[in-house]
Amino acid sequence: MKKTLDLEPAFRPALNSLGWVYVQRGDLDKAIRIFEKSHRLIGDPLKGITQLAYAYARSGRTDDAVALLKRMEEREKREPEGDLSLDFAVVYAGLQNDEKVFHYLEKAFEQRHGGIVFMRYQNGWDYFRSDPRFESLMKRIGI
Repeated sequence: MKKTLDLEPAFRPALNSLGWVYVQRGDLDKAIRIFEKSHRLIGDPLKGITQLAYAYARSGRTDDAVALLKRMEEREKREPEGDLSLDFAVVYAGLQNDEKVFHYLEKAFEQRHGGIVFMRYQNGWDYFRSDPRFESLMKRIGI
């Protein structure tokens, strides 16, 4: 990812992937800086904030994470045809609000959100794997 960013510093997929690497390493300050840069590149205050809100939540910046959740709610109203249920689940995972996580995962399942199939193997969901609701969801998806 760093090599890609050497070639194209504004390539958001590489920025976001690198940010998630720092999240997994526990270097939330670096992750936040990268996610903030990625968000600035979009130029829309309501887009590209899921990963940033998650990192804020994990770093203890709960108020900042909640402020971004409010922006996500604004986007949901602005773009009702979009499905942000998995995005909300990610942010609530950062806030460790299990009830909200599973509420939004159920919505993502009902909307047939494609990203939900990757949860089985993504590290960020480790905390939730021991919850029977997670296993039930995976079975209903067919994984």
